[in-house]
Amino acid sequence: MKLIAIDMDGTLFSNNHTISENNCHAILKAQRQGHIVTFCSGRALHDIQEIIKKINLEAPIIAGNGAVVFHNKILQTLTIPVHILKKIMDIFNDFQLYYEIYTNKGIFIDKTRKEYLYAELNRLKDDPVFGPMVEQMVQVQNDQNHLLTVSDFSELNFSMLDPYKMYTVSLDEKKLNHLQQRLSERDDISITNGSHLTVEVGNKQVSKGNALLFLANYFQIPQADTVAIGDNLNDLSMFKAAGTSIAMGNATDFVKSHAKFVTKTNDDDGVAYALEKFVLS
Repeated sequence: MKLIAIDMDGTLFSNNHTISENNCHAILKAQRQGHIVTFCSGRALHDIQEIIKKINLEAPIIAGNGAVVFHNKILQTLTIPVHILKKIMDIFNDFQLYYEIYTNKGIFIDKTRKEYLYAELNRLKDDPVFGPMVEQMVQVQNDQNHLLTVSDFSELNFSMLDPYKMYTVSLDEKKLNHLQQRLSERDDISITNGSHLTVEVGNKQVSKGNALLFLANYFQIPQADTVAIGDNLNDLSMFKAAGTSIAMGNATDFVKSHAKFVTKTNDDDGVAYALEKFVLS
């Protein structure tokens, strides 16, 4: 029996944000053979639950880059202490960035910061290079489940919400680099990137790799029998932890260099190919 951790965006999802029948069938085949498949994503728990419900799959979930581990119930939540959260919010506010706060009640955004994002997107929507990226960013943000808008974050009582991730997205890479430099001065948070256009902050112990090891221990599966499939920088900790690491064909060369195997792209059923070739065969 193996524990197979599969990333979602850029891995399980094709570029048009759908999950192919071939990928679904391969996952079901793995489950029927007695393997445990877990979906491991930077997305929020509520969001992942709705996604897999729509495709009639049941599986353990690793959400928020490893902050939340769920199997029939929440097994672990690594929250951001409120006093730290507020300091990080101040830093994000200094950079006038749109950001989201992931909690046990959903993903909160505030109206003012939403306007920051749309102002940035409107400036670039006709750009031949950034235009298509703008459309994709808008679609991904708007399609999230349990996305809740408030007039101002100050309305929220975070001590009752178990905040576990902060997320920002921007096409201003220079600003994001400066943000990341400032955040990296702290030793009380974890910082990761789902792409070069995002910065994600969590509890200092959070990583996909740590969550994979937690789940392997829960199911009493040896580390050597764990498998990780992913495409991006936030998957590297998972690659390091897993007995078998598989990078997507659409991953960067840097990410591929950290994996044992490389499969096909996310638009070419790379998850199904990886499972058939490296796990089920």
